[in-house]
Amino acid sequence: MIRTGSWRMGLAIWATRVLVALLFGSMQHERMPAQPAQAQRNGSFFGNSRAWLLAIFFGLGTASYTCVLAWLAPY
Repeated sequence: MIRTGSWRMGLAIWATRVLVALLFGSMQHERMPAQPAQAQRNGSFFGNSRAWLLAIFFGLGTASYTCVLAWLAPY
């Protein structure tokens, strides 16, 4: 664990890790074989209403839990 004492340096370290992960992810995406015809008919995440509902559900649950943790400690 690197301790720099600066939030800017910590943010830069995490941003670097994210960029490395995106780089590796894009390399894996290029290696993937072509998808079957059935998977292409289903569409992507952006066109799937069930995927959006699940994302909103879990996002609100996580946001609620984070708010409880943030406001519970002072009281």
